[in-house]
Amino acid sequence: MGMQNLMSRLGPPKREVMLEPFVHQVGGHSCILRFNKGTICKVLIPREFEVYCSLPEELKTFTPQYRGVVSVSVRESKTGSIVLIAQPVGQNHCSVPGVCCSKGSSQTFVRAEWEAGSALNSILKTPKIRDDTLEALKQPYVLRLPLSGLPATGDVLTQLNPWARHCYQRTLEKMRDSYQNGQQCEYLLLEDLTEGYRFPCVLDLKVGRRQHGEGASLQKQRDQTRKCQLSTSAALGIRVCGMQVFQLESEQMVFMNKYYGRSLTESGFRDALYQFFHSGKRLLREIIQGVLDRLRDLRFTVEKQVSYRFYSSSILIIHDGDQAQPEHKNKHCDPEGRRFDVRMIDFAHTTCARFSQEDGVAHQGIDMGYIFGLDTLMQLLSEILLLGDDKFPSNVEAEEKISKNKRQEDENIEEEQR
Repeated sequence: MGMQNLMSRLGPPKREVMLEPFVHQVGGHSCILRFNKGTICKVLIPREFEVYCSLPEELKTFTPQYRGVVSVSVRESKTGSIVLIAQPVGQNHCSVPGVCCSKGSSQTFVRAEWEAGSALNSILKTPKIRDDTLEALKQPYVLRLPLSGLPATGDVLTQLNPWARHCYQRTLEKMRDSYQNGQQCEYLLLEDLTEGYRFPCVLDLKVGRRQHGEGASLQKQRDQTRKCQLSTSAALGIRVCGMQVFQLESEQMVFMNKYYGRSLTESGFRDALYQFFHSGKRLLREIIQGVLDRLRDLRFTVEKQVSYRFYSSSILIIHDGDQAQPEHKNKHCDPEGRRFDVRMIDFAHTTCARFSQEDGVAHQGIDMGYIFGLDTLMQLLSEILLLGDDKFPSNVEAEEKISKNKRQEDENIEEEQR
């Protein structure tokens, strides 16, 4: 029924569905694709699918809307471009029981081509992508890109996001094998939370002190625990997984990848929050206050979920870098009508009572690790509200030096363990 409802919102049947990279992706390692205006798709993970289908009603207001499942495959067209095929899973084998499209749906899915350029199109012809840029993007970095001289349109500016391109290229490399084997992958259809924003400023924050799920291997548990200990997750219960912010008043875009976010100290994390809510000339206090109110509501709701553990999930915070007159208001606006949003995302490692038999453990009480992260975030935002407009991170160079030293220490530890 989810797919049927989506089709009714899409209007008359269309002959093509164009799957493109989602250009506002700032975190994660799996590529998110744009299905249509207002809908994105991501690789279906059975646990996450079940969580979305069984969410309590009070939590649904804090998560992207679930809109169904499609099957995606990749082929090579006669012109050499990459062909992405999306079709209802009801017409194909589906790995998740009970997921299918209504037989009454009149929507048809056919091949849709995305001209990705020769470098990406050649992926199906070469053994492996050989691009030094991909390796460079795996290193901790913060980009400060000048916007002066570029057309003042979101369509142009969003092409500056390097992480979305990185994830897309990685996904194409993985799809090469499925193409050769004729395999298909199921994708979740979810609400695009950036729809309607001209210059979406997006902050992905991983919440909690524990990031591994119940079924994680011993090595995975060690790796995830170590990441928490070497980042702000252990001390603050939260860390940056990615950030893009358009500061139009100072004509720059700031992008931070997850590796840099993982290397931040506590003061560096605070400065990243300040920078996210800064226009380049002033602190967006009305937006911060609105986000705080939303976080308090979220905390109250999470406290009522007595068996849930949101391991490795994130909070996504969004506001518009365009501080001009808003085109329209929605339920999440500051007093001047500027939009913002706060949502929970990424539930691949979430557990609750319905998974107790599968996981071999039944949790009781609330997720205190998640609550701790929320409390830290609210405390830091409350402190930032008291700062001046010119308190732009003054210790950026010092923070980068500290992060560099931490990365060197991590490399030394890894070398000793080999």
